Amino acid sequence: MFTSISWKTYLTAIIVLAVIYYLIIAILYYRKDIQKRVSGYSGPKLRKRPPAATSEEDANVTAFASQEKRNNDDVLLPATYELKRELKELFEKAAANSYPVSELLRSIQLLLRNYPHLQDTAFQYAINNYIKSEIKELSDILIPDADLAKAWLG
Repeated sequence: MFTSISWKTYLTAIIVLAVIYYLIIAILYYRKDIQKRVSGYSGPKLRKRPPAATSEEDANVTAFASQEKRNNDDVLLPATYELKRELKELFEKAAANSYPVSELLRSIQLLLRNYPHLQDTAFQYAINNYIKSEIKELSDILIPDADLAKAWLG
């Protein structure tokens, strides 16, 4: 029986079986990558830079906008530090007096009323993260973002 199969036929069969085996393995383990390559997906796209100012007027408008943003940050940053300091004092007082979480949230809400100019800025996000971490540390309760959004509204 083994004498009827030539070495050429044997090697051809082994190579064909090996190719089929490795194709199946590649399809099983790299299915998503293969689909991306076939569909033409080339990864996340980079955002394009805004076009450079084409005239002196455009350059002045761009410079004014960036200067205004810097001035806005210069005003908001000290207010953010002040709010954080007041919140820290509030959390220390709450820890010393064992405030319930509902009373602590109400106190935070009253404190945030004094800082409406921080609402809807990147600083609000930082303050919310600080409040969440402090409340979690004090009471092991995770405050939802919706509750903090209500606190900012007053």
